[in-house]
Amino acid sequence: MTTTPLAPRPRRWWLDVLVLAFVVGLTYALTRVTAAVHVDIAVRDFADAHRPQWAYYVARVVNFVGQGTPLAVITLIAAALLARKWRSIRPLLVFVVTYFAVGFVIGPLKLWTDRVAPHYGPNDGFGPPYPDAHGALLFTNPAGESYPSGHAVNTIIWYALLVAFLTPLFPALGRYRTLIRLAPPILVTWSMSYLAFHWFSEALAGMALGIVIERVIFRVPWEKLPLPAFLRRFETSAQQPGATLSR
Repeated sequence: MTTTPLAPRPRRWWLDVLVLAFVVGLTYALTRVTAAVHVDIAVRDFADAHRPQWAYYVARVVNFVGQGTPLAVITLIAAALLARKWRSIRPLLVFVVTYFAVGFVIGPLKLWTDRVAPHYGPNDGFGPPYPDAHGALLFTNPAGESYPSGHAVNTIIWYALLVAFLTPLFPALGRYRTLIRLAPPILVTWSMSYLAFHWFSEALAGMALGIVIERVIFRVPWEKLPLPAFLRRFETSAQQPGATLSR
């Protein structure tokens, strides 16, 4: 197992607190007709009025960049490859903890906030008229599970783990770290908003929550965590203590 950290761990909590405060403030702003809601309506209406067929299909393809299940499977494979290289189960533990953290945070929020999607309609959830400013508020429709955007969360967390797992295997990948981390959130935010799959604010909230979860995951000293006996048998004598998983 390598003893070289992939990148410095987050050491200060001020960014976590600031991002969480942004999510709380945005969530509150979406409970009443505010500028945030008007921006959401304006973005949806503009996209609906400027969506030629070719652009629609381009956006549909781009949207797969944030698809959770394929990303999780690819990340699991990367974690397994790194675990084999390091002869340690710890990369797989990082994946498992992250997977459940995302589910336990985002899933309940979607169920609790009761916000419908931009194209939610009266005919079994489909067709116009679409929600106006009042219909786009949180806590207005129990059928809504749109807030926050899970795709946006995925682009932050899973690409962060992919970079962390793959860079020790393919060091040249490190030079593209910033591109891999920034491009998916930007592309998916555009595609979801353009297709009206999500409100624009939901992408912002999803990315913000993803940043917080990611920073918490990378702040854990995985290389120092004591393992139960049934997991220690996967740690071979070739392992060198002190390896870190980071961004």
